[in-house]
Amino acid sequence: MKKIFGLVFLLLNLQLFAQIENNPSAFSSLNYSVYGGLNFSSDSKVGSTFLVELKTKVLPNVNLNFSAGYQSSYQNLDFTVKTYETLLIDNVNYYYAKQYKITEEKYDIFPLSLGIQYYPFTWNFLPYFHFAVGYNLIDTKKSFSDVVLIPYASLDEIPDEYKFYHSEIEVDNLFNLIIGVGLIFPITSKLFIDIRYFYMHDFDIINTHHLVIGICL
Repeated sequence: MKKIFGLVFLLLNLQLFAQIENNPSAFSSLNYSVYGGLNFSSDSKVGSTFLVELKTKVLPNVNLNFSAGYQSSYQNLDFTVKTYETLLIDNVNYYYAKQYKITEEKYDIFPLSLGIQYYPFTWNFLPYFHFAVGYNLIDTKKSFSDVVLIPYASLDEIPDEYKFYHSEIEVDNLFNLIIGVGLIFPITSKLFIDIRYFYMHDFDIINTHHLVIGICL
């Protein structure tokens, strides 16, 4: 996958640098699009994707774009945790061995990305390749089941397998790489429909496939 990203990035940059001096209209226009759709991975249920995108032309067949939005993604898990906890009630410590299963992790993601769109053909409808690098702000939520609490008189009485204090590790943010394809259909001279598929490769959480439909002005 890294080789594919590298090859696409190299080809698009060669195209950009070879033509930039012959494009006096670069950055002369600004357009925006709004996208909505879904995302999924091989081991999770379907989530939602929403994006707002700004784009400007840097070459006759290359756009530079910036996007921001929101997506909810899910990952199925099957992980049993054995730990302990203490409760202070009326100045008395109570000790519990605790066991539970983590069944799912939900990611509320606020993605920011900077990328390029390359249009290889100038047909009435426009197919294109999309490549971007991004940064995700993430809020994670875990789903639990089979929670069991076993009381003990002291910490020493708790079985050794429960004496490891477990702390949930949350992913706050990370970088990603995006590669995709799309097809733009003109409705009027200033209104277009954009159908896009892209693959988001994240470095710490699940990788996701996205299918979105947008209105472009």
